[in-house]
Amino acid sequence: MIRSLLSYAPVLPSASKRLVVGWVLCGLFGWASNLSAQFVDATLESGIFHEQMVAIEEEQIIHFQSGGAAAGDFDGDGWVDLFVTRVGAPDILYRNLGRSGPQGVVTFQDITSRAGVGGSYHSNGAAWADIDNDGDLDLYVTTLYHNRFYLYLNNGDGTFSEEGTARGADLASGIEHHGFSVSFGDYDRDGYLDFHVSEWEVPQTGPDAAQHNALMRNLGAPAPGYFSNQTLAAGVGLNGLERPSTPGVRNDFAFTSRFNDMDNDGWPDLLVAADYRTSQLFWNRGDGTFVDEGAATGVGLDGNGMGADVGDFDGDGLLDWFVTSISDNRLYRNLGERRFEDVSLSVGPGPGVSGAGWGWGTAFLDGDNDGDLDLVMTNGHQDLDNPSRILESIDQTTYWRNDDGVYQRFSDAMGFTDRDPGKGLLVFDYDNDGDLDVFIANCQTKPILYRNDTVTDNRWLRVNLVGRKSNSHGIGARLELQAEPDGPVQLREVSASSHFLAQSEVTSHFGLGDFTGNAHQLTVRWPSGVVQTLSNLPVDREIRILEPVTYQEWETRLSPRTLPYLGGRDADFDSDGFSNFMEYLFATDPRDAGDLPELEWIDPRLDWVDGAYRISYQRPLGAADRRFVCELSSDLDVWKEFVGTPQTVQAIDSPDGRYQWVEANLPAAQGTSWFLRVRAVETVIDSE
Repeated sequence: MIRSLLSYAPVLPSASKRLVVGWVLCGLFGWASNLSAQFVDATLESGIFHEQMVAIEEEQIIHFQSGGAAAGDFDGDGWVDLFVTRVGAPDILYRNLGRSGPQGVVTFQDITSRAGVGGSYHSNGAAWADIDNDGDLDLYVTTLYHNRFYLYLNNGDGTFSEEGTARGADLASGIEHHGFSVSFGDYDRDGYLDFHVSEWEVPQTGPDAAQHNALMRNLGAPAPGYFSNQTLAAGVGLNGLERPSTPGVRNDFAFTSRFNDMDNDGWPDLLVAADYRTSQLFWNRGDGTFVDEGAATGVGLDGNGMGADVGDFDGDGLLDWFVTSISDNRLYRNLGERRFEDVSLSVGPGPGVSGAGWGWGTAFLDGDNDGDLDLVMTNGHQDLDNPSRILESIDQTTYWRNDDGVYQRFSDAMGFTDRDPGKGLLVFDYDNDGDLDVFIANCQTKPILYRNDTVTDNRWLRVNLVGRKSNSHGIGARLELQAEPDGPVQLREVSASSHFLAQSEVTSHFGLGDFTGNAHQLTVRWPSGVVQTLSNLPVDREIRILEPVTYQEWETRLSPRTLPYLGGRDADFDSDGFSNFMEYLFATDPRDAGDLPELEWIDPRLDWVDGAYRISYQRPLGAADRRFVCELSSDLDVWKEFVGTPQTVQAIDSPDGRYQWVEANLPAAQGTSWFLRVRAVETVIDSE
């Protein structure tokens, strides 16, 4: 007879082998709902109630350009939280409580005081990022009329510690800050996130000039989460402009910067949307420096660049750049070879995406899950307390639907009827139902949370990355999804950049249209240079993909700065009953006894079928960091792998989509008692 055992003891790599690829865990976060509308205002229902600005004396024009927000799951519970900035009042951190009550309503709770992130300054831009690669999101906040910015480090227990000065990230200056957007990206690809901050109307003269519109490099492995100002050394100083009101002085007028790889060379470029025709695109040379190739690139035509987003709107595999402005938005279609074409007027009927009001925050999104990128923009410039104080523009939020590469306005039909003075805008799936919702931070008044209730049978797939050599959330990775063989390829680049004062979630969202079956193929191009291809993916789910690394690379990342002592593969640092090797295989945290590998689904079964034994077991979906092998023994002492076992991978079987069945035929026992085990083995390839 053959008895079935399950073993997780590691097999040490031989000298001739090394690691090949990574693995995936999938989770279903969808909510069975009967959608009945398009986008609906769910602000009050969700528990969001604040006013963005409290009336203050001596208001200046920058006050009416304020209003930021950032979406990120800071506590790792699977529900995206929301941080909002305010002028004249403390910021607010809204924790997403998930669904509750008989109607399953998703609500937020103000936990600002408990978390320790409510500063007493005029705040403006904000962004989440894991600056020290410890797995949780830290928070950066820019300010107005203040001498510094703020960096809040996540303590991992629901609280934060402000460490901007200690980590060289506060950009302290004798010249007051007019801080706007902040964006994170790994521009030197060392596995640690750097950042860039944008400021409006700050002089280029003086000893502190480089503290404004600054590029800050993460020191990386020697000191994770500590920063050095590389603005001048990297060559990303802005052109600026001399205005009649400041003769002899050039000022920078940047509103929004982004890190995106615009020429497909693997290195994040720096895009800056700026006022008065001063927008710029800096190409990454791959040596820590950038170059601006000027007008030949074909960008910088926007009269008043304010907000921006990047996406492949026409499906040609090249990222395009949309910049909002005052009635002359620009959509720069990427032609390749570092050249762009302005298609703002020709991309749709009438004014195309150009004349739509006084534009600010914007985002590409697939709002109807049909497989192409729509576009949304918030508008307006008002002083609600004193209308005569500034030049007013009262404009409706604009939604353009993408119909085979043609943009048409569907604002009213999609439910975007507001005319409040919107500023920051972001997209996220706050209710985990598989479609993208929109949050708008309105200046001087309450925000709007638009819940997506679009009625559609279209499918979807959401992807989160876990970097183990790259930065922890895979910022800068490029995802190419082909839903059906020979079908179109959708491109997403994982971003922690700004849209104008606001940052969307880092999850990559794909609408798939109405096709049936599993998604054919997903290719992940990691910032580390590793290319990973996964096939036969379940849809209508949110999945988690792990970057392929060797055990040694994983152990190096968990350095003495974050983990005093791993103790080797067989050690159990957190005393949870699983060795470090097991923690590595299943991407759990060896510092957290509550973070355990999910082994219960593997559950081997043994059957006698057609004169042979058939072993069937479940393996983690896409578990390519290691292989699972069948081994035989007659004495439980000496084990031998059964080589050449034909294996058939079948459909996803576990309720949450994390595992799939594997079947393998084994030889008959021939009168001897054998023992069988399924064992996880690290797979390696030749190092030369």
